[in-house]
Amino acid sequence: MHREDLLSPDLLSEIVLLAGATLIFITLAAIVLTAFTRTAAAL
Repeated sequence: MHREDLLSPDLLSEIVLLAGATLIFITLAAIVLTAFTRTAAAL
């Protein structure tokens, strides 16, 4: 892998997109988990 490839805009945008998607997924998972545990605790 060349240094030019590593710093290419395509790879950078792909990393940003992947990181953003992962962050959104983790946030959604945390919200669902919190809601589920609170519902289970209320029963």
